Amino acid sequence: MSILDIQKNIIDKLLATVAITAKVSTRIYPNIPQNDTYPCVKVSVNQNPDFTFTDSDFAYKVRIQVFSRSQSNKEVIEINDLIFNTINRKEEAFTVISYICQATLDDLFVENDGITWQAVKEYNAY
Repeated sequence: MSILDIQKNIIDKLLATVAITAKVSTRIYPNIPQNDTYPCVKVSVNQNPDFTFTDSDFAYKVRIQVFSRSQSNKEVIEINDLIFNTINRKEEAFTVISYICQATLDDLFVENDGITWQAVKEYNAY
């Protein structure tokens, strides 16, 4: 299992979830394109050395960021909750992940531009 396999598996699962695509369409990316339409979602995966068991059994940190230019934080909260309910402890939904659970990071803020809301959640995956 590689970082790219995990990232693709999560993006595919989110794209296959009607409630999520009803909010963001297909705007779920590993890297958000310049001048993209909002709302959109970014999925990043990195190795997580704090939770790695052996040289061949890596743990991963999955970071999911939701972006919106809505006037309130309601839209990013709703999308973030839909994603959480789709992937948190839902290992059976994935082909390359045997465990996924929300980690400690859970944040919501307005970016420096003053108009873009961002919600962030991190998950541990094995």
